[in-house]
Amino acid sequence: MRDYAKISPQFWIGNTGRKLREAGPEATIVALYLLSNPHANMLGLYYMPRVYIAHETPLGSEGASKGLQRAIEAGFCAYDEASEVVFVFEMARYQIGEQLNRRDKRCKGAQREYNAVPNNAFLALFYEKYGTALHLESKREIGRSSGGAPMPLRSQEQEQEQEQEQEKPSAADASVANDTEPADPRHAQIRQLIQELHLQKFRVKCQWDGSEGRTLDRLLSANPSWSEEEIARMVRNRFASEAVTSDRPRKWLSNIGSYAAGPQDRFNKLKGHNSNGNGSGQRQAGLLANRDAAREGIMARRPADRAS
Repeated sequence: MRDYAKISPQFWIGNTGRKLREAGPEATIVALYLLSNPHANMLGLYYMPRVYIAHETPLGSEGASKGLQRAIEAGFCAYDEASEVVFVFEMARYQIGEQLNRRDKRCKGAQREYNAVPNNAFLALFYEKYGTALHLESKREIGRSSGGAPMPLRSQEQEQEQEQEQEKPSAADASVANDTEPADPRHAQIRQLIQELHLQKFRVKCQWDGSEGRTLDRLLSANPSWSEEEIARMVRNRFASEAVTSDRPRKWLSNIGSYAAGPQDRFNKLKGHNSNGNGSGQRQAGLLANRDAAREGIMARRPADRAS
């Protein structure tokens, strides 16, 4: 975690700052958060799931998504959905400097940060923009994104000349923002819900990589009739249960159907239902039957090779 962050007065009076103000308060809040949040690095190229913005600002999920999109449209940053990496274009220039001396220790620090960034669509672009100024010794190949070409780089000095072009998002902007989602439309919302609930319950970020994505894809593929709302209810029931741990989603997603009937207690029984002679035992039996039916439904929907 960084001890401090620099925010230049130019943020408020430059062309980008003006565009952010015109885009609305959500865009300004997101931009300030991206410059100063505890997960950022000095490069402005770092892992930033949308759920962090929603949880650590007053915007919530909808406001965070809106603010991030408006910040992208203002030319402040770019976002790679596949890797959940953000690139704040001018952040390195303000956090590190315009041009470092080759002997400056920050050059090695910049290289270490660059090497540690997850594979993403902006690696080569960052090197082209800052490699000379920061004396970076090695260039990483551009990461493969599931969408089209990444956004072009634009500096605050160049914006005056490009003002007309920046009135609307470029085609490259749209490809980065919209074309990187998995094929199943349920995937992105369920992933975001899991990350948000995990952070709320355990106060640590949810580990999510390709293995989680593939597990979720298999679940969705095996259960095409489940609506997004039904899956979301099962996920909420899972996090509302007593015995759950902070295990990675790949360890429990395939069994999410066991929470179809409601949250569970520490004995893996439905919460709030026990036999006390006043008829609640019969109710519990009915609910357990519903849960068992949900489990059977999962097995019936699984491909034959997994059921064997």
